[in-house]
Amino acid sequence: MPKVSVVVPIYNVESYLTTCIDSLLNQTLEDIEIICVNDGSTDSSPQILEEYAKKDKRIKYITKENSGYGHTMNVGIDAASSEYIGILESDDYVSPNMFEELYSVAKANDLDFVKSDFYRFTEKNGYRYLQRCYIAPDASFYNRVLNPCEELETFRFIMNTWTGIYKKSFLTFHNIRHNETAGASFQDNGFWFKTSAFATRAMFVDKAYYRCRRDNVNSSVHSKTKIFCAKDEYDYIGEFLKSNPQLKEKLWCAYQLKRFHNYRFTCDRIGNEYKEMFIKQFSLDFNESEKNGELNTKMFSDSEVNILQLVMSNPQEFYNKFYNNVENELSSKSSKIVSILRKGKHFAGRLLRSIKHDGFSCTLKKINNFAQFVFSKTKLSIILTVYNEEQFLDECMQSILSQTFAKFEVICVDDGSTDNSFELLTKWKAKDKRVKILQQKNSGAGVARNLGLQHAKGKYLLFLDSDDIFENEMFRILTKKALITNSDITICDSYKFDNTSKEVLPNQYALHKPFSSDRKVFSRNDIPDKIFNFCIGWAWDKLYKRSFVRKSKLKFQALRTTNDAYFVYLSLVKASRISIVDEKLVLYRNNNPSSLAQTRVLSWDCFYKAIISIRDELKNLEVYDQLEQSFANWALDFSMWNYYTLAEPTKTLLRDKLRESYLAELGLLDRPEGFFYENRKSDYELMQNILNS
Repeated sequence: MPKVSVVVPIYNVESYLTTCIDSLLNQTLEDIEIICVNDGSTDSSPQILEEYAKKDKRIKYITKENSGYGHTMNVGIDAASSEYIGILESDDYVSPNMFEELYSVAKANDLDFVKSDFYRFTEKNGYRYLQRCYIAPDASFYNRVLNPCEELETFRFIMNTWTGIYKKSFLTFHNIRHNETAGASFQDNGFWFKTSAFATRAMFVDKAYYRCRRDNVNSSVHSKTKIFCAKDEYDYIGEFLKSNPQLKEKLWCAYQLKRFHNYRFTCDRIGNEYKEMFIKQFSLDFNESEKNGELNTKMFSDSEVNILQLVMSNPQEFYNKFYNNVENELSSKSSKIVSILRKGKHFAGRLLRSIKHDGFSCTLKKINNFAQFVFSKTKLSIILTVYNEEQFLDECMQSILSQTFAKFEVICVDDGSTDNSFELLTKWKAKDKRVKILQQKNSGAGVARNLGLQHAKGKYLLFLDSDDIFENEMFRILTKKALITNSDITICDSYKFDNTSKEVLPNQYALHKPFSSDRKVFSRNDIPDKIFNFCIGWAWDKLYKRSFVRKSKLKFQALRTTNDAYFVYLSLVKASRISIVDEKLVLYRNNNPSSLAQTRVLSWDCFYKAIISIRDELKNLEVYDQLEQSFANWALDFSMWNYYTLAEPTKTLLRDKLRESYLAELGLLDRPEGFFYENRKSDYELMQNILNS
């Protein structure tokens, strides 16, 4: 008997089916059964499934007439022969270790079900942009056996049925089925509610295996016309609870909360022409519950109670407040005008005089035309260092030359490449006159950037890496922000791009806004305790004003690795105006085997040389005392990162150097533990282990 049966409901998913099935065939748990249930597809999905079934005996292919999601799922579950059952939607996919690890947890703890976190993703230009979703609101709910009926907060968790596995005997004993309403959607809600209601041994693990697609236009989530499916499903769940009085007594408050959440979701999802109609039904249903003495808001937050009361008492006002776009836009424009007038009496006076003389629309047009004029006259210099990047160079150059902001030069500095990189650059130069090529003997990226800087003529500078990819709005967004705020440095957020899986994830450690408020610009004097800690010391996510770089006499170091830290951190220290763009605009490539980051064993002490140079310059500028704590915490973090990411035997060599001299020279010894920030506690403990080893 297989350990896990995975049910795959299929209806017209020819574009996504191969990725889905391949992710199951590549599972590290080989002892699985894959039950593909075709719900009367009219595209090529059946032919794709037939080919797979011929190649792998683990695939059980069932085909039937179209009857809807609920019936399709029940057919698949009935056909399952394994101890546990998983669900994979046919436009999604899963990581290779999902079912092996979940099965191991389920068996070890004798669970009715186990679920995990997941990723939502969209696809663009062949890349999958992932966003992690945490199924539980805090860590206390993870990795322990619990009974959902005894911990009702679990009914606030994200509703899904496909991030885990269910014991088949548990489903059979409680007769847990999907609602089979013909033509309906969202029939997983009832299954989710029943499994949570009956389970006495459940677990949520803090790992993410499942990839949930959000850009399938045929998905029910994107249907604008399926108006009352949520109502039908929650009527079904309500009848289930009424037929189980003991469960109803425990869970009616959770049921009312989930019904409320799904009605709100429906309001957001359906087409504008249906919203008022549904909101009236929303109001009627909850007023009916109150009339029957069944309205229970025990689990509602104060804000949720306020919204529900508004829906029940005045559905039209609720619609106007949340969904009447005309009123909302007018309110937004009024707020923007007030904000503009508050910026200064001189500007406000000029603006009011212009409005009085030329009219409001004409004045806005003048302002926009002037902004566009300034924007069009601004030029960027893109400095791209290239060393043996033939594998990724075309992809990088395409993303640069496809930018929506077109007024820039690309100064490509070939650092003595021994592969085909120079020839590729030559082809790009022939295609686009904005491309310039400089050559030097192999001297490292720092020297190459300095050479490019000497030839730059733009108002602003970007120092980019030739194995990365850049969103096509990057130059426009950064330049606009820099011009509006008159910034010396403008910083954006980034993604991590896995070179193997082609998955794109938020780069969670790259940038942390140093202010909770919506502050436009700042300098080291505003955040002396954070100036070294709010972003990473790489150059490719930062736009620099060239006049600032020249005036500050900033240069990159001639180090093999960590050659940008000196330039970046001292620029942050010297800048009078720093701004942040809260958008992810760079795809930073991971798993590039030729990247310098992957070969640090050849230059393992460069990080230390960079830190010492920065410290010495801080003292020369007489700002070390002001920035000492921020600097020391960064130096500790960077030193420990270099240590634990190095391979042996170089790791041991660095450990000895840290213990013998580096840590003392960096001023990290004899510091009280409280001197180091809370998020550096693990680094502090690692430092103590090195000292005592």
